[in-house]
Amino acid sequence: MTNEVNSTTNPKDMTLDQLGALAWDHIAKAEKLEAKAEQHIKSGGIYREAAQLREGQPMQTALIIPQGTLDAQRMNKKHWSIEGKQHSAKIEAASLGEDLIAKKADLKHGEFKPWIKSNLEFSYDSAKNYMNVAKAKRDRAPLFDACTSIREVLDLGKKPKAPKASLEPTEDDLRIMGKLKAVAERGVTEGEREC
Repeated sequence: MTNEVNSTTNPKDMTLDQLGALAWDHIAKAEKLEAKAEQHIKSGGIYREAAQLREGQPMQTALIIPQGTLDAQRMNKKHWSIEGKQHSAKIEAASLGEDLIAKKADLKHGEFKPWIKSNLEFSYDSAKNYMNVAKAKRDRAPLFDACTSIREVLDLGKKPKAPKASLEPTEDDLRIMGKLKAVAERGVTEGEREC
């Protein structure tokens, strides 16, 4: 498959990079349309054209985009920007992880953690996370590609946490608690002390 993408290419046949490029292309086109529509509105073009239409005069074709559509386009643009940044953050994290793995291999045993502390502006735990992202990219490429964030990559292979068990008292527990409460209120009798 070539890296070229066009509007007839089936999205299912595209790589993540190609899908990202196509999304950015659509965003750029939407930005241009949005800018034209906003300029047209600001210049009063819509009002002039409406007056010309009432008077039966010929007019230019106007692209009228409702404000709700412009809002939606702006929001979609932000969404795709975030999605693109998450994808590139995942790739950057893997690259940083590879650098850290290489540095760790260069150092003697026990020197890596102190080296991080004295040279880097992030913690040893963050470094471990970056290295785990790099290992996931290397060892589990298809799963890595399917992840949309660094957090998803780090969660690969982890068992989902079981829901916390509800500790509801049983009937026996309630009966015993009732007896203990009664004893606490009235005090312990001679016979109960011997038990």
